[in-house]
Amino acid sequence: MAYHQVMSTKENFHAESSSDSPYCIFLAGSVKHNWDYAAKGMRITIESCRISNPDIPIAVIIDDDSSAIRELFAGCEIIVIDPSELQLGLRQDLGIGVYFIFYVHLLSHYKKALYLDGDIVVLGDLKPLFEIEGKLIARRFARDLSVEYVDHKLIMQKEQVPQVTDCINTGVVLFDMEYWGSGQLKQEFLSLAEEHGWYAFKNPDQGFFNIISWRHHIKNNLPDIYNKFAAEIYKNPTHETKVTESGILFPQLSNSDIKIVHFIGPLKPWNFAKEGYSLDKNCYCYYEQFLSWQNRFNERLIVYPNFIKRKIKSIVDK
Repeated sequence: MAYHQVMSTKENFHAESSSDSPYCIFLAGSVKHNWDYAAKGMRITIESCRISNPDIPIAVIIDDDSSAIRELFAGCEIIVIDPSELQLGLRQDLGIGVYFIFYVHLLSHYKKALYLDGDIVVLGDLKPLFEIEGKLIARRFARDLSVEYVDHKLIMQKEQVPQVTDCINTGVVLFDMEYWGSGQLKQEFLSLAEEHGWYAFKNPDQGFFNIISWRHHIKNNLPDIYNKFAAEIYKNPTHETKVTESGILFPQLSNSDIKIVHFIGPLKPWNFAKEGYSLDKNCYCYYEQFLSWQNRFNERLIVYPNFIKRKIKSIVDK
């Protein structure tokens, strides 16, 4: 496999597919250190994109180029980076892959790039999303930003960020590449890490992103149909499951069609059965539809014994 140098000697690019599309979808993560996330998360996200949006090319920013990875992400544009300049923050459970989103400049050959977490399934047409104008589009919340930092007063006062402000969820982010294609997102991110210290950020990607968006006066809000959390769906009394013309199951809330379901939180759908959680709740059907029939059967087979084990453990631990 031939490589072309891009941006620096630490960053390599390989295109598995070509497209005339001005837009792309991209995922990012450490496949060296989290195979489950790559194989059971990112791959399913990609499969859902291919079925629901077949005309939009897909890229992955990863840290491995083995034959297994090339097979796993066949048909995607593969960008391999050397993350040696990065360090882990406090959230050891998140791992180094959370930082790879900051390498979005490697997609500067597109007009717009849509980042998706690997715990997401895409169930509807994303073309209207790409037409939204703004430097950076993400779902925003009014929340206490201090929870993102170890010493929030030191960081937030220095950055002049109010304690309660609009915060970005980085699960779905649309980048205008005319603005971010020069690499300034990565430069600002590394500068923040050097200035405040890596361990000052509890939730590495979101902690950095929120300061950067504040610095750039970004207030654009992503409609939540493009980043709807699973818990918001299954707890909503208006939740109905519908089917697209192409046969994709999707949720509808108060007559609004949800385009993207986000399984935010530590428990991911590929671990529901292993952990003994119901597969008929928690929006699992929207994830399951993209699995092979063998994997569906296996998950259904193991969920009930694990459910019993979890219940017994909870009784014993009381």
